This record gives sequence, C-alpha cells and structure tokens, in this order.
Amino acid sequence: IRKEGGGALLAGLGPTTYGYLFEGAVKFGIYEVLKPAVRSMLAWSAALCAVPWIDSKLLGFVISGGVAGASASVMLCPMEALRIRLVAEPDFGAGGWVEGGMRMVGNEGVKGLFKSLPAMLSKQVPYTVTKNVS
Repeated sequence: IRKEGGGALLAGLGPTTYGYLFEGAVKFGIYEVLKPAVRSMLAWSAALCAVPWIDSKLLGFVISGGVAGASASVMLCPMEALRIRLVAEPDFGAGGWVEGGMRMVGNEGVKGLFKSLPAMLSKQVPYTVTKNVS
C-alpha cells in the first residue's frame, strides 16, 4: 500500500465483479433450464434402450451441472485472465480495466483471454457438479 497506494487493492475489482456476475447468471440459468430437458431425454433414452438406470434424477443433475459449469467457465475465463494481468502488472490497466482488456486483446488476440480455460474447466466443472447435486 505504501508503494502503490490504496487503489492497488482494487486493481482487479472491475473484471472480478462483472466476470462473476455473468458466470453466476450463466451457471444457474443454464442449470435450471437444463434440468427438466435432460430428465426428459434420460427418460426417453431409458425407455428406448431398455436400460432403466439411465432414467436417474442424479444423472440428470450431474449432466446439467457439468454443462452449466463448462458454459460458465467460458464466460468467466476472459475476466479472470484480465484480472490476473491487472493485478500482476499494475501499469497494464492504467486507463481502466476496459482499456486493459482492449490492450490485452490487441497484444494477444482473443485467444489470449482463454489461455487458462483448461485449468478453469478442471476446477469449475467438478465444483459446479458437486455443488448442484448435493
């Protein structure tokens, strides 16, 4: 704080706020929309294949949670990449976090915003499935 001032504590606040706002909306929205659709598909599949265990409420929750977690991770990944860059390199977003994001896309392309997607998927999908099933 002495070196960079109190504003350094808020460096990643913009991307964190917007990132998790959209991530939560996508995660819970998709999960709730998918639950009945997946249940119907599982019931249909179980009847068609004569495999009764497919018609499982738990399996429907797991599938819905996995898809919701993956979708939410895709939404969150660019904001997390930007947040990490802003915190690690305070001068990177001197003009604000939106300008920092535009600079990041200019330097690395859109692909640069998704470099950490595999790591995020490996963390978020199991978490979302576990949270939503329990």
